[in-house]
Amino acid sequence: MIRVLIVDDQNLIRQALQMYLEAESDIKVVGQANDGLEAIEKIQNLKPDLTILDIEMPGMDGITTIKVVAQRFPENKILVLSSHNNEVDVENAMQSGAKGYLLKNTPAHELADAIRYVYKGYCQLSPGLLEKLIERTSQNFPEHITQLEEKFNQRIDILEKSGSPFSKEAREDIITELQLTKKQLVKVKVAYKRLEQQFSWIVIYLISLTILFFTGVAFFIFVKL
Repeated sequence: MIRVLIVDDQNLIRQALQMYLEAESDIKVVGQANDGLEAIEKIQNLKPDLTILDIEMPGMDGITTIKVVAQRFPENKILVLSSHNNEVDVENAMQSGAKGYLLKNTPAHELADAIRYVYKGYCQLSPGLLEKLIERTSQNFPEHITQLEEKFNQRIDILEKSGSPFSKEAREDIITELQLTKKQLVKVKVAYKRLEQQFSWIVIYLISLTILFFTGVAFFIFVKL
């Protein structure tokens, strides 16, 4: 049985969702909340498996609520149900910790199926939202790589000129490590351009996510220096 909490500032929507979901034999609505603060309290007390959450709410908004829930209750999965279909909201929600993003015009049976998939660990997006995310990623990715490369150059220059407490050998090791990572970034840029020319948009998106992960790890390493 999948235990679900419904969070929306409109009572009619909460009641309608509960009525639809209670018709499903494997889904149980354990509670409702009308804002983010109440949602956090209900999650702590009721311990639902999954929370259906609206983005636009009074007080603590949906994005902030997602971040708090993801940090404090990582076992709770969040499925956004919103009337907003712009890619910025979708990206913010998913990056904050949501596992799915559906529009409020989603049919009841599709919502129930999405709940089951998110509960199992899969991500769910309404039709059309994935394409918007892909387009946004394709537009922003080269810029992110360029910015990261510039930061590497700045950090290398600082280390070469600074009288830091590191020994000469330690500084040289760090500089070598950064230079090697920079070379990898150059390879990433070249590979991305080739992929952009040769493969379909879905392959580019999937590989871009992988590349962003590894470049993010590299960035984390040198910002800690």
